[in-house]
Amino acid sequence: MEEEDGIPYKSFSAPASVAGTTKHGSLKDAMREVLETKGVIDHVKAELRAAIFHSLQEVSTQQGDTESVRPPVPPENLLLNELIKDYMAFNGMEHSLSVFKAESGSGKESAAPAMPRAILASQMGLSGAPGNIPLLYAMLHELRIHSDAQRSNC
Repeated sequence: MEEEDGIPYKSFSAPASVAGTTKHGSLKDAMREVLETKGVIDHVKAELRAAIFHSLQEVSTQQGDTESVRPPVPPENLLLNELIKDYMAFNGMEHSLSVFKAESGSGKESAAPAMPRAILASQMGLSGAPGNIPLLYAMLHELRIHSDAQRSNC
């Protein structure tokens, strides 16, 4: 670690694609490409969208917005919301998940607790589904098997 003006800092070694910029590309373009390739830009955009949405929700709640009062959620929506949350959590979509929970009314403030996976699987007829994948994947797998079986019977 080196020091500059008494402040320690680590040197940064740029990736080869950035270090080797040519007259046809700028450092800015090269950095953008590297950050896009690594998924950093998409992650920051998702985090920013989630923060903006949550800020708007807080302002709406503080102002006593009557539109935020929701009617009861039909049972089908509860099942679908849980399947979507399971899928998003599995795929690391934490910012999208937090926005989805707030928009669907299934967030921290929700009156209904999250449905346990075993109950959700039972409700969907997927009791034998592996526990290490989202139930949506198990549903897709079952649909493909059923579709293949129908095609082979024709």
